[in-house]
This record gives sequence, structure tokens and C-alpha cells, in this order.
Amino acid sequence: AAAESDRTAASAGLSAAETRLGAAREELSGASSRLEAILAQGEKDSYWVGINAVVNSGIQGVRGTLRHLLEVRKEDKLAAEETLGRFMDAVVVDSAEKAGEAIEYLRHLGKGRCRFIALDRVSAGSIQPLEAGGTQRLRERIGSSPELAPLLDQLFAGVYLSGGSVHGTFWLSGGVEEVSSNEPYWGEADELKARIAALQEEINSLSAKKEGLAARLSGLAGTINAFSEKINSQRIARHGLEKEAEQERELLEVRVKNEEAARADSEKKRAAMEQSLARSAELDGRIEAARAASEAARAEITGLIARKAELQKEADSMRTEAGGRKAGLEAHGQNVDFMRRQLMAIDGQRQRLKSQLAELAARKAELTGRAGRLEAEAQEARASAENLRGQLKEREVVLEQLGSELNEMKNQLESYRARINEQKQLLSENEQKRHEIDLRVNTAATRVDDLGRRLADDWTTSYLEAKEKYGAVDTDPERVKNLRRRLENMGPINMTAPEEYEALTSRHNFMNSQVEDLNKAKADLRSAISRINDTTRENFKTTFDKVQLHFKQIYALLFNGGEASLLLTQPDNLLETGVEIVAHPPGKKLISISQLSGGEQALTALALLFSFFCVNPSPFCIMDEADAPLDDANVERFVRLIREFSSGTQFVIITHNKRTMEAADVLYGVTMEEAGISKVISVDLRKAEALAENPPGEKEPAAA
Repeated sequence: AAAESDRTAASAGLSAAETRLGAAREELSGASSRLEAILAQGEKDSYWVGINAVVNSGIQGVRGTLRHLLEVRKEDKLAAEETLGRFMDAVVVDSAEKAGEAIEYLRHLGKGRCRFIALDRVSAGSIQPLEAGGTQRLRERIGSSPELAPLLDQLFAGVYLSGGSVHGTFWLSGGVEEVSSNEPYWGEADELKARIAALQEEINSLSAKKEGLAARLSGLAGTINAFSEKINSQRIARHGLEKEAEQERELLEVRVKNEEAARADSEKKRAAMEQSLARSAELDGRIEAARAASEAARAEITGLIARKAELQKEADSMRTEAGGRKAGLEAHGQNVDFMRRQLMAIDGQRQRLKSQLAELAARKAELTGRAGRLEAEAQEARASAENLRGQLKEREVVLEQLGSELNEMKNQLESYRARINEQKQLLSENEQKRHEIDLRVNTAATRVDDLGRRLADDWTTSYLEAKEKYGAVDTDPERVKNLRRRLENMGPINMTAPEEYEALTSRHNFMNSQVEDLNKAKADLRSAISRINDTTRENFKTTFDKVQLHFKQIYALLFNGGEASLLLTQPDNLLETGVEIVAHPPGKKLISISQLSGGEQALTALALLFSFFCVNPSPFCIMDEADAPLDDANVERFVRLIREFSSGTQFVIITHNKRTMEAADVLYGVTMEEAGISKVISVDLRKAEALAENPPGEKEPAAA
């Protein structure tokens, strides 16, 4: 009863601990998911990134955010949020110089933005008096360090609490006390971290308490098993007493027969008979007492076993639920890792695109430099053409002078004709040069136009813009040609490459997750198989030892002595071992069961069967002529065992032995009154015995 009470209390404690453990793990999962969502959203907020960078930069004079520097009670949190507004998450610094240093740090990082409050720019101000009764200044409810007092005096100046409303200098707010928002407060992340730490500590405490209660339940189960062993021992002892009583009865019958044969010794035999009867009565009383104690103990054990099964089912369900929640938490953690890996892949792709853009900018610069050199060549060609035109005009002037002088100097015509021919030849050569120059100018103009069109088509810029930006850049024509050939060899640009890459990446990640799931399932299956094998070995070894103990006792009881044991063929491999029976009947040497006679083999098999019933009773048992190879003495022992175990097991026996039939409660027989027609006849021996003791025709004597 005490063990049952302790086990009930321990089971109740274990159930409560597992219930709270499940609730704590569920709350932990929700808080972790909320924290991850806030952190993920914060990574996209420039102010969030900037504040974290500045606070963690280690710059001297940075005190932290105003939210973390205030001491706000829970009921005043909403009023403080509405009053401070955007200043709530501003970073408090000692001076504007420190704020400038932090801003330069953010610019150096290239990301994040931050609001600052410089304490050297905050002057101490007077607090306004109360405006009306029933109101209270919010500043009086906010705690902080002395350095922040002037700042808070200004921020909370003119802000009062009146019931559930907040009144400012030019604003007021009110309504319900509970506020929900789609955007998380930045202060919620710290609260969630603290809550997660508290929940984790509570989970560890509950797990330790659960393990202690489980160990206590295991100890109570061992106590119950000890009680079972004690009851079985009492059963064996009672059987021994019954055997002793039976022997006394047999001795009594022998003495009665000897008394009839020798009447001369009647007085002595009578005394012996009375003594034997007294001994028999005493033994019957002891047997009844032992039977009553056994029944009570068996009832108590039955109740304990039923309660143990119920507790085991509850514990299994709790373990299953805890395992499911843990798997959910691990799956959520895997999803977070997967998203982080995707983010890293996107960052890598962005870096590659930046490098490609830099290469294209370099190529553009080279082409612009080449265009500048071509423009310079065109300008030189234009200048040369102008010079040639000037020379041509000079030559024309000379020709006109020579024509005017021709009439005056006819006498000198012959002398000058040679010179004129020479000048004509020079003029012809100059004309040819002018034609070549014009051709070169036209070719250069055409090339310039072509380059202008290429600049507009390929680079969406004009010649003047390219000249202004890249006119001073030197270019390598050979490298430009090589790069142009490489671009031509690359072929057209695949515009769907990002989508194809994203699809292949998604497929790759999906396959990796599937492989990880399969590997995890494989490991879980192997772990489960290992646990099952360990449990099977332990259960088999425990059951084998118990059956071995009961088998030896029952074997000695059925054979009136002797020894028998069960041997494992492979003791080191309990999962595949066989069991061999070695028997040592009284008066014989130790031999295998195959060398015993039919009756000895039957008794050995019955001893093994009832040993199993001692360890794990069965509700019913069917035997087909199990007593056929037994003699009368062994049948008597067999019947005694049947009666011994009939209180917990119903036996259905097919037999031709009359002694076995006499021990039964109900008989069923098959007869054939008519040829080819079978008929089942049943006889309830208990009712028949009652009718024999009280025949229906007899009447009870009337009361005096």
C-alpha cells in the first residue's frame, strides 16, 4: 500500500512536470520564432543596423539607447513610448563630438543610420507645476542615472498622466491599455531574449525533475517486482506444504489399513491416526492461510501492474509529445539556417555583379580614350587641310600676279614659261595632295560618325559626354581588340541566366535538405533499432533468469527431487541464441531432455510451461492429452499444479484420464447415440456434487 501511494504521488508529479515542460517548450518555440522574425526584420532597417553598429563599436562616450537607459515600470511603458516617440531608440552620447565620431564610423562601414542625443547640448530646465488635480507628472515615474536628468526633464516637460490618458504640451493620447502593432517594438527583442533564457532554465529544471521522478518510478517498479517474487516464493512454499499434507494423508490411509489387519494393535494405531489427523488439520489450516495471503497479494499485485501500465502509457504519450515539439524546434532551426545560407548566396551573387560592372566600366573608359585619340587625329587633319587651303590661295594670288605681268613682260615669256610649267606641275601635285587630304578628312568624318553611333548604341552616351569623362584616359588598342574578340566569342547574353541560376539553386538546396532528412531518418532508425535490441536483450535476460529460477523449483516439485536448468546456446548473442534444457532426474545422471523417457519429457515440459505462467500468467491455457504419458502418481502432481494455477488461469484440457476428469469443474464429452450423429454432453461437477450432498427429495428437519 505504501509503495502504491508513493508511486501514485510520483506519477502525479511526473505528469505535472511533463505538462509544464511541454508548455514551456511551446512558449520557448514561440518566443524564439518571434525573436528571429524581429531580428530578420531589423536587418532590413537602416536605423536598427546603425544603432547596433554604434552601440557595439566601443567608441568612448556612447552610453547606449535611451530605451535601455531608462527605468520604466510596466504600467508606464505605453505612456513613455508615446511621449518619447522617435527619441526612445536614439543613442545617448556625452557630446556632439562623440556623435560625429560615431557618424564617421557608420560612413566608414557604409551601412546604417542612427539618431543621437548629445548630453552637452541638453540644458537643465524647470519642471512645470501640476495643471489639475488627479494628474501626475510622468517624469516622476521614470528613473535614470543623474547624468540623464536634464535630458529627461526636457523630454518629459509638460507630460502628465490622468487615468489611462497621457497629456503633452500640445498633444494627448488615450484609449485601451493593450496596444498591438504589426511592426515590433525594438525593445521587444531584449524582453524576448530574457524570456527565452528564463524558459530554457525552467526547461532544464523540469527535465531534471522529470528524470528524478522517472528514476523513482523505476525504483517503485523494482519494489513491485520484489513483491511478485515474494508471492511466487510463497506459492512454492504453499505447494510444498500441500505436498507434505498429501504425504501425511497417504500415511494415514496406510495406517488405517494396518489397523484393520492387526486389531490387537488397535489402540496404538488409533492414537497414531488421531495424531495424524491433528497434523493434517493443522496443515490444512496453514494451507488455507497461505492461500488467503497469496490471493490478497495477487490482487494487490494485479492492481499495481494495472496502475503501472497506465502510468507507462501516460509517460509514453508525454515522451512522444515532447519528441514532436523538439523535432518542431529543430525543424524551425534548420529553416533559419537555410534562409541564412540563401542570404549568403545572394550576397555572393551581388559581389560578382559588382565586379562585372567594374570590368564593363573599365572597358568603357578604354573605348572613350580611343575615341579621344581619333578626335585628336581628326583635328590634326583639319588643321593640315586648312594650311593646304591657305597655300592654295597664296598660289592663286601668285598666278593672278603672273597673268597681269604676262602682258607687260612678253619679251620675258619664254624665260618665264619654264617657270610657269614648273609652277603648274607643283600645282598639280598640290591638287593631288589636296584630294588625298579631302579623302582622309571624309574617311575620318565617316569614322567619327560611326564611332558616335556605336557610342550611342552600345554605351548610350554621346561623343561630347565621352570626351568630357574619358578624354584623358590612355587605352591599349591591342587589348581593346582582344576584349572585343572575347566578347564576340562569348556569344549573345543569356537574359534568363539569373532565373535559371535561382531555380537550380533552389533545386540544389531542396535536394540537400532531402538528403539531410534521409540521413537523419536513417540515423534515427539505427538508433531505434539499437534501443530495441538493447531493450530486447535486457528483457530476455531478465525473463530468462526468472523462468530459470521457477523452472528449477517446479521441476524439483514434480520429480520429488532432482535438478534441471536452462542453458543458452549463444550466451554472447542473446538476440539469436537458442535454449537447451538439461535435466537431472532423481537417481540418474545429468542428461539432455532428448534422452529422457516420455513421461519425464512431459513432466519437464509441464515444469517449463508453469514456469512461464509464474513470470507472465496467461488468462487461459489449452492442453491436448498432456497427461497421457504420466502414471497415476505423476497425474496427481499434475492435477495439483493445475489447481494451483487455476485461480489466475482457465485451463481447457483434452484428456482420457479419469483422475484428471475428477479434478475438473466442468466436463464436456462427445457421444454418438445414433449412427453418424454426434452429440456434446456437459456435466458441471460442482453442481453435481452439490446435488449429491443435498438430494432434491430430502427435506430439512423442522426447527424445534
